[in-house]
Amino acid sequence: MPHHSVDQLKEWISPSIPLGLMFGKKQQALEILEQIKQQLKSIDIMQEQLNQAEQELPELKKQLEQAQQKLAQLQRNLSESELRQTLIADLLSANNLNPGVREYFCLLKGDFLEFANQEDSLKDEAAAFLELQAIGDELKVIGAYPEFYKKRSIAIAGGFSAGKSEFISSLFEDPNIRLPIGIEPTTAIPTYALNGQENGVIGCSQNGGVIDLLKIDPDFQQKLSHNFIRSFGFNLKTIMPFVFMTTPMKFEHLCFIDTPGYNPSDVADGHTAEDVKTAQEFVQNSEALLWLIGLDSNGTISKSDLDFLDHAGQYSQKPLYIVLNKADLRPYDQLEEIMAEIADTLDDYDIEIAGISAYSSITKEEYLYHKQSLHAFLASLDQPSEKQALLMQRLFAVDEKYQRAILRTIKENKQINATLSGFKLDLLENGFDDLSSDLYEKLGKMNSIFTIKQKEEHLKQLETVTMKIVAAIEQVFGQPSKVNVKIGRRMKSSWMKNSFG
Repeated sequence: MPHHSVDQLKEWISPSIPLGLMFGKKQQALEILEQIKQQLKSIDIMQEQLNQAEQELPELKKQLEQAQQKLAQLQRNLSESELRQTLIADLLSANNLNPGVREYFCLLKGDFLEFANQEDSLKDEAAAFLELQAIGDELKVIGAYPEFYKKRSIAIAGGFSAGKSEFISSLFEDPNIRLPIGIEPTTAIPTYALNGQENGVIGCSQNGGVIDLLKIDPDFQQKLSHNFIRSFGFNLKTIMPFVFMTTPMKFEHLCFIDTPGYNPSDVADGHTAEDVKTAQEFVQNSEALLWLIGLDSNGTISKSDLDFLDHAGQYSQKPLYIVLNKADLRPYDQLEEIMAEIADTLDDYDIEIAGISAYSSITKEEYLYHKQSLHAFLASLDQPSEKQALLMQRLFAVDEKYQRAILRTIKENKQINATLSGFKLDLLENGFDDLSSDLYEKLGKMNSIFTIKQKEEHLKQLETVTMKIVAAIEQVFGQPSKVNVKIGRRMKSSWMKNSFG
């Protein structure tokens, strides 16, 4: 109600006003009172509207929050979509600029396959080619990230829930840097974690090219989760087969490989053929193997794990160390029993180990150990790597297999030819002197089948291809090899001398 109307009403009903004057204003007073009445009704309506608005306000707030959440999700989806597109484009355009790597694969797909298609002496020829392919994959890593060849690689393996990523993260000095966990083995990307002055994440393409993932997104490492990998709609590992992570670590010369591809050790079917292949590859490309067993399960080593280790050990004499991870979940007396039982089981399977450690990745503490501590084992390996010499030894091992197979065939062919010659003499002595007959023609064909000259040419071809591959590897490292290739050639001469006199 207007202030002047209230003032007038007070003045009119005041006792100091003459009665006649007051009655003369009656009509006007009634009008003012009617105005007050209407205004009070308006106030009541407004109050009802206000009450209704207050009741609707929580729902409106809820709707607003939902709208904001949807907007935020759309913005995240858009951001992730842009991130995926950028990552895919950069990976597909990243090429390995190392000429030695390119030359190696050209030789492998060219000169070596040409030789292998002609030579059939080696029975496990497919395994030899896979070994050369694995050497090439190692060269891709070295060519993409040269610092890697100075490090000694330690493969971290075990069941899916053993806590491999958490274990490696426990070795980082920066507590804010961690490897992603909970990613399915089939989609997880192998990560090489190595010491560096600064934190960095480098992605490597299928061609051996590299991209700085932190330039794409400063928080990329945190986004490398299971859901992010699945969001691509295909296995990201096919175009980004591995990732390098650098961060300050206590062990300067070590590189820890977070190895995916293993089924849980307690599944019904155990480890698959693909698991075994992955294990062999990582063992071949590393200088030691740490096998993790999660103590949050039953705390024993399963039959499939034992078969796994036994199978992988057939391909390598590299040290094996067992880590009983998540030791903080067990009382000390149980840890002693579990460790003793696992040590006995491994011994029963003739699986040689460098030691066993009961360790917690959460507390970063070792509770007890067998033979030697985890720290002592890693410290013994913490020295500059001889990756070039190791790769050369693997190459020469393949070369030696071919040499031995070919030389064995040469020896057998000589024996067969000697037998055929003796058979011809026997025929002549028994009156079969028609040298133009079909019999002598067939004997001649057999002589040509078991020729020695062709195999000797294959030996020379093998030596030429091997020396070309040696040169390509030396080009990758930028220095000559310390392993003398003539060792293999002397072996050949000595073998032939002992075999044929």
